Amino acid sequence: MILSNIGGMIVARRAFGGEVNSQSAYYTIGALSISCGVMGISQVRNTPEHRKWMMRMVSFFGVAVTTRILALISQQIITDIGGFYSVWRCDELLSVLTDAIEAESRYPLCAASGMNTSRTFVAVLANARSDSLGYGSAVRVCQGMALWFALLFHTVGMEFYLIKSEKANSQRRGFVLEPRDNDQDSTLLS
Repeated sequence: MILSNIGGMIVARRAFGGEVNSQSAYYTIGALSISCGVMGISQVRNTPEHRKWMMRMVSFFGVAVTTRILALISQQIITDIGGFYSVWRCDELLSVLTDAIEAESRYPLCAASGMNTSRTFVAVLANARSDSLGYGSAVRVCQGMALWFALLFHTVGMEFYLIKSEKANSQRRGFVLEPRDNDQDSTLLS
């Protein structure tokens, strides 16, 4: 788990165009899931606390699914609103637009002679109903926002669930690792 999160945090630098809001969300999700996992492991003998930390960790793993759903919805919304752009490097743009004539007509800055395509940037209209470049731009525009909202939904939802299930969490279930001195029934009989 920790290694996969570290790998994900390394890839986050370039994921979805490397937008800062996406990077920060990926790093935050990675740090939160690792810290919840470590806290859960450290509380393994205290079953109620272990359960809470592990449920938080699993909740953070679900952020990816919610992000995808939110991103798909928000891509359609920003397409309907219009006027949203993302910044692309010319070399990225030229790898998506394989027709050199089309690329030169739409983005002449990228086709200028002597231009360093890895250091030249252009704004691309975000349109999910357009060609692959417009769709990619829509994905870039929405990804960071979707990650942060998904993280918020999962965090608030899990904490709400943990608060509402506190009574069930405190009931002894007879787990082997649970210490006997926490048994409420034995203190009532004394």
